[in-house]
Amino acid sequence: MGIPGTAAAFSFRDSLFARAESSKLPGGAQKDQGIGIVSFLTAVSSGSAIFAFQLLLFLLLRNKLARIFKPKTYLVPRCEQTDSPNGGLIQLLRGLWNVSDQEVIRKCGLDAYLFLRYLKTLLVIFIPIAGVVIPVLVPLNYVDGRGRQLNSDGQSNTHLDLAPVTGLDTLAWGNVKASNTNRYWAHLAMSVLVVAWVCFVFFLEMRVYIKVRQDHLTSADHRLKPSTTTILVSSIPEKWRTEQALRDLFRMFPDGVKKVWVNRDLSSLLRKIAHRDAVHRRLEAAETDLIRSVHKAQYKRGKTAETGPRRNSGLDTMSRQDQTSCDGRNGQKSQKQMVRIKKAEGSERNGVYLQSHLGAARFVRGTHRSAAQEGSAKIAFNARCSNGVSIPNQEIKSSEHIAIEETHLAEISQAVRAAGRTGIRMEKMAARTNGFSPLAQAYVNDCSEEHSWIEQDQSVLNTSQNSMSENLEKEPGPSRVLYVAKWWQFWKPPYGSSATPVSQTKSSDHDRGNACLSRNPSSIQVTTESNISLWRLMGKLPRVLGLSGQKPVGRFEYTEACSHELEKNWEGKWQKYLGENDRPTHRLPLFGIWWLPGIAPFTRKVDTISWCRRELARLNMEIEEDQKHEKLFPLLDSAFIQFNSQIAAHMACQSTIHHLPERMTSRIVGICPKDILWTNMAVTYWGRRLRTVTTSGLLFLMISLWSIPVAWTGALSQVDQLIQGYEWFSFVEKREGLRRVVQAFSGLLPASLLAGFLFLLPLFLDSLADFKGAKSHSMKNEFVQKFYFAFLFIQVFLVVSIASFFTSSVGELATNMKELQKASDVLDILARNLPKAANYFFSYMILQSLSTSSATLLQVGSLITWYIIAPALDSTPRDKWSRNTTLNSVKWGAVFPVYTNFACIALIYCIISPLISVFAIITFGLLWLAQRYATIYVYRFDHDTGGVLYPRAINQTLTGLYVMELCIAGLFFIVKDEAGRPACTAHGVIMVLLLILTALYQVFLNKAFDPLFRFLPISLRDEANEAVCQHEMLRGDGIDNSLSYPMGNVSNTNHSQETGAKSRLKMGRKANQSMASSLFGGLPSGLEEVPQHQRDKLISTAFQHGALRARRPVVWIPKDSLGISDDEIRQTKRYTKHIPISNHGAFLDSKGHVSYGRNPPDFSKLDLVKL
Repeated sequence: MGIPGTAAAFSFRDSLFARAESSKLPGGAQKDQGIGIVSFLTAVSSGSAIFAFQLLLFLLLRNKLARIFKPKTYLVPRCEQTDSPNGGLIQLLRGLWNVSDQEVIRKCGLDAYLFLRYLKTLLVIFIPIAGVVIPVLVPLNYVDGRGRQLNSDGQSNTHLDLAPVTGLDTLAWGNVKASNTNRYWAHLAMSVLVVAWVCFVFFLEMRVYIKVRQDHLTSADHRLKPSTTTILVSSIPEKWRTEQALRDLFRMFPDGVKKVWVNRDLSSLLRKIAHRDAVHRRLEAAETDLIRSVHKAQYKRGKTAETGPRRNSGLDTMSRQDQTSCDGRNGQKSQKQMVRIKKAEGSERNGVYLQSHLGAARFVRGTHRSAAQEGSAKIAFNARCSNGVSIPNQEIKSSEHIAIEETHLAEISQAVRAAGRTGIRMEKMAARTNGFSPLAQAYVNDCSEEHSWIEQDQSVLNTSQNSMSENLEKEPGPSRVLYVAKWWQFWKPPYGSSATPVSQTKSSDHDRGNACLSRNPSSIQVTTESNISLWRLMGKLPRVLGLSGQKPVGRFEYTEACSHELEKNWEGKWQKYLGENDRPTHRLPLFGIWWLPGIAPFTRKVDTISWCRRELARLNMEIEEDQKHEKLFPLLDSAFIQFNSQIAAHMACQSTIHHLPERMTSRIVGICPKDILWTNMAVTYWGRRLRTVTTSGLLFLMISLWSIPVAWTGALSQVDQLIQGYEWFSFVEKREGLRRVVQAFSGLLPASLLAGFLFLLPLFLDSLADFKGAKSHSMKNEFVQKFYFAFLFIQVFLVVSIASFFTSSVGELATNMKELQKASDVLDILARNLPKAANYFFSYMILQSLSTSSATLLQVGSLITWYIIAPALDSTPRDKWSRNTTLNSVKWGAVFPVYTNFACIALIYCIISPLISVFAIITFGLLWLAQRYATIYVYRFDHDTGGVLYPRAINQTLTGLYVMELCIAGLFFIVKDEAGRPACTAHGVIMVLLLILTALYQVFLNKAFDPLFRFLPISLRDEANEAVCQHEMLRGDGIDNSLSYPMGNVSNTNHSQETGAKSRLKMGRKANQSMASSLFGGLPSGLEEVPQHQRDKLISTAFQHGALRARRPVVWIPKDSLGISDDEIRQTKRYTKHIPISNHGAFLDSKGHVSYGRNPPDFSKLDLVKL
């Protein structure tokens, strides 16, 4: 199972086919009953070969393709960068092991650390189980058993007592003879020990989780974030929906209320913003396409114009008389090489920019060769005519002047050749980095036109650059620890989690704990574009569902946004090269709904640039007008309340606020502004209730009836039976060629369809969470984790392993449900079916671990995206910049359930078939290594739940214990001695009692820890303040160590001679260093690095609605040598003042390739600061 995230979902798809091929129809896992060891190893060998191949490719490409395999070493802000793992496999493993827990938490987040800890916890569970259970139970099962043929394959039998025992089943529960039933006391003892050990480990893990989470929440840098002191309150009665009323209500908490944001229904404004973003992207693509089309037309026209005149000008070839005269005067042999002299304007037209202060670095490939040919042609031409032979259009020169000219031309030619080599390297770098080139920054510095709004945006941090320079170099590290936990002391939490950077500005303890930074007031959350759900756009549904936002209460007229006179008479430089029909066009959307496609017969075709300019200007003007009239939009029943202290926010969430039931009961603390789903804020109370009922019904039907599509895909593989059973398939049987094609597809199609179902499932659950009304990405992750595990456990485990209960029809399933009249029926079903599927889950777990771990390391999807999809789809500078700076992400709600299901399967069979513990150790060991590497070096985590998924994963893992106890109890009840009498009834009763005790243990465990899962206790208020003071004292005494965040690992070894491979690696590192410096240089490492006056200025809009903080997007187009982009900028500014447009930082080379050398003009350095 892979990682279903955004770009990380590719590794998820890579392993889906392995899962689909290994997936069975209901009860299909029982076909592997009695499989021999040779057959088992043969089945696993294919997965092992794929694993070895992918691992070898990863080791070979890891240091060569840093963007794919270790982008977090340079393509993230400095506070998140990690050291590059150089060296071979041993050095890589050593580096992974040496990364501390504190560094993982600081750079990857609490969710990432707890996920890795969960995998390590499973290793802690199964290593002792394998060391104790296998030596005890395997000999008891095999010696003097019912079968001893370990290498013999058996056949499935519905009668457990009469089935011949062969293969790996000889080491399992069912091989004990009826005469040796007293051996089952050992199985009972091992069962009790396993349950006790798992419960004990989970108790320790709960303690560690509470300690780690509390240390993280009370850390100095985390307390600066506004999310720590802000709560979201829902279901507010109408009389309390004012700022003053909420202030008066919550002011009794410690230190009082700092700020209140009452939410308004801005759904219509959000739709406008989403429409504007789409129009903005289309306009950038159309402008870039126009510029490239002009250059293509100019290149073809110039090539055609140069061919004819040069043939008759006497410059291409010399006459034989001239050659003979030159050869005779110089005493040299005739020159056979043909010479062609390029005109100077030809090189300039193709984009050659040669300046003394930049030297050869300004050249762009495509003009280097022409310039080099020009220089060499002049040298060769003058060498042959050094004695003053007359040639057309040339004056006779003295030998002295010619010698001087030869010297200068030789120097120019050498410089041009060097520039050509530099340009070639730069082009290779641009191709390797998807368009990034450091030349772009130098290129655009020559532009005389500067935009004042760009200067203001980029000067946000300049005022404090000097004061921040030292802070950016070094960050205070953790204080000296009193002890260091050994690797085997799993019960100890990582010490020093709270020793994180403290604010560098002079402020009081009150400001230290509560001062926070908001985003740029004009910035907008990314969720406004991507989370407008499909449900909202399918027409106008009832207001109670919250699917249609209300329009402003008052009315105001919008002014004209553009000049209609200029719209009819477009003039531009593009007209010299293109006609009206050559400009980009598109069809208007169907029915005027912007997200619908245009259909040729029904919609009108328009000029894309003209239409987008008009729409973008209108939308920019209307959005800004709506933002100015915020109070005209209706109030909602939710508000963000920010307190002056962190403990007050947690106290408010745990208190009973309103005297009526279901009023102000939904309170969330720690929600990040970037994590909010503003589109779901408009869902009302009754709308949430109705959506919850609808969602629950859909989930129940999906989980219950999933076996139907699985059975349908399985039926497709039985082509021969379908052909024989249905007469309308007879035409396939008559044509042998068609039959072979159908059979070929029948082997691939079922696995492909099932893989598609499995891939779409987490996405479907994510959409259901959005429809249900989740107000943040964290809530969506919790929803997905809860129901995705239920689906996987029922469908991947129970349905596959139990044949007699789950069927492929709804009627039979309902009949079987009615037959379960008492608990003994459930025990009988589990006891007679689960042991038969043990061998199937052996291969299932090992194949999944091999395929998933290797696919996670190799990042096949990222390779395909980077080298195939990106060159084909990314055309604008923003597309290329976004592709480079957007790293793979992970949705933890879809990741935890996969491994939780593995843990449950291993726990269920650890007594019935003890060998599964070995495969569990291999599975979780490989997955831990692969996921640890990807977490540290590949994935970037935009949304963090604060670790709340971890305790739910532990509770879900206990499901495996319950099923194990039920299954073993049922097995004990059906054991009979030689006389046919029940022999282990007492054992079964003990297991039932153990099941009850386990349930009581879970209840009391959650009751004890549940209050601490999400909220901080009051006792930590003083301890947190003391920790901050102690940290500052240690820093003042010079005891604290400093940690530096390097921009990347660049080799400093000086060798006189370097191999080609080392040279390429060094050049790649320099390219990565240049990109990191251009894109992430000067960014603040965190809130503690932002000056205090900027925090105070931005704090007032921290939780203001995202639609009110949306800023105008800048149309970013590439600069070109013909001046087309400059002309388009002038035309746009003449047309309207509501469209900011710039070509700063991007250019078009002579081949028509778009490159960039900096962030987009509308990018703010504060956008990446986490709140």
